[in-house]
Amino acid sequence: MGERKALIRVYWARWDEGMDFSSFYFPPARLAQMERMASPCKKKEMAALFALLNVAVESEGLGPLQRLHPTLLTTGRWKIDGTELSMSHEAGVVAVAFSLLPIGIDLVKLGDERLRKDSMKRIVLHGEEKIPLDLLFAYKEAIYKIHGVGPFCPWVIDTTKSNRSLFNTNISIERLSLVLAGAVEANATVDPGDWSLTEMQLG
Repeated sequence: MGERKALIRVYWARWDEGMDFSSFYFPPARLAQMERMASPCKKKEMAALFALLNVAVESEGLGPLQRLHPTLLTTGRWKIDGTELSMSHEAGVVAVAFSLLPIGIDLVKLGDERLRKDSMKRIVLHGEEKIPLDLLFAYKEAIYKIHGVGPFCPWVIDTTKSNRSLFNTNISIERLSLVLAGAVEANATVDPGDWSLTEMQLG
């Protein structure tokens, strides 16, 4: 028997402007979207994200991406042959998560000055939530990706709902610290042994 897969598998990778992603496959709709992007940096970031997806689906045993047909379910949440996936990017890092459960993930830079403003607290907080604001924002983005329709309004999302299991980890790279947060639709708590984090190489 093969090794049991974790309930949630997260793959992440670093990227930079000098990397060449031309050897990877890009779904036609994503390629068209990239071509419309005005910012070369945003275009490269999108290329890095789908380059990681190419590598990750192979690691998952799903086969080459060009033979698969990812279905977009909500903003940031996809499905491939019964497997749910979610993607995120931040500050030179890209990540993709796989699970049989509806899932969302988000990357946020720890200590982001934008999240320290009082105006952001009013936008992010719901009721008596006590989680640090950067982690809370990431949780809410992850939850939004599971059900997200329309604009992202973090102040209406309640992270205390019992049918959402939350998980998080820190990713530290040189002087950069990120928090990767995720949410799955599950009544049981997600323990550390239920998910895995794997760094991949893109170049």
